[in-house]
Amino acid sequence: MYEQYGADCVKHLRGMFAFAIWDRSKRRLFMARDRLGIKPLYYLYDGQTLLFGSEIKAILVYPGVKPEFNRSRLAEYLAFGYIAGAESMYAGVRKLLPGHTLTLEERGQLQISSYWDLDIRSDDEGRPREHYVRRYRELLEACVSSHLMSDVPLGVFLSGGLDSSAVAALTTKIRKEPIETFSVGYGEEAYSELPYARTIAGHLKSKHHEVQLSRDDFFQTLPRLIWHEDEPIAWPSSVALYFVARLARERVTVVLTGEGSDETLGGYTRYPWTLLN
Repeated sequence: MYEQYGADCVKHLRGMFAFAIWDRSKRRLFMARDRLGIKPLYYLYDGQTLLFGSEIKAILVYPGVKPEFNRSRLAEYLAFGYIAGAESMYAGVRKLLPGHTLTLEERGQLQISSYWDLDIRSDDEGRPREHYVRRYRELLEACVSSHLMSDVPLGVFLSGGLDSSAVAALTTKIRKEPIETFSVGYGEEAYSELPYARTIAGHLKSKHHEVQLSRDDFFQTLPRLIWHEDEPIAWPSSVALYFVARLARERVTVVLTGEGSDETLGGYTRYPWTLLN
């Protein structure tokens, strides 16, 4: 596809990706990241050498690279729990932003370009509510269906909430067979969603698997999880996600989740407060 379209090849791609291509004929390196940034891609460029990888640690092990704390982003991290822009917690190490490409010419010229951005305009404005409900369901079902094109074992992370339950239900409907579902919970019932997950799993007749975390599990895992994450962890849910992913890896290779729905549907409580203010 790159040979046919060149840098415009990314406009013809759907789904999640992060890749680098060395164009031997033009002596040029081309890198790209998917529209929503599902796949990570980091790089460091000092004007002479370009280092890149899907993890920051792959860059830091290069001879001569000294990890330095990026103090300019500390306030942003403490305020929001993450760094939204192209910088990272390491000075000089940057993220290729979602929907962007990077081109490095043989003589050292580096160019970053945006090939996609969210278009908030819509031809559907002013339609009845039923139209939006129907259209959203069509899009969600098409999205789930496209991610089921896999020749390896596949499962679904199931919390019992609306988001993951909808994905699990659509996966079952499309595949027309019991699916593998995976859930994580805590010993304290007040913080565990396992009862809800079991209810949905029973309704869908899925092959359900669970893991329960103790207080010791939580804290003993943090050093290892921080190593995997590359940057400081702000959300306790990252620990639960790590355990359920490890459980799923024993049985499947690909998983679908309900991640991202709060962002697209305004599920976080801070969204309405922002709108009101």
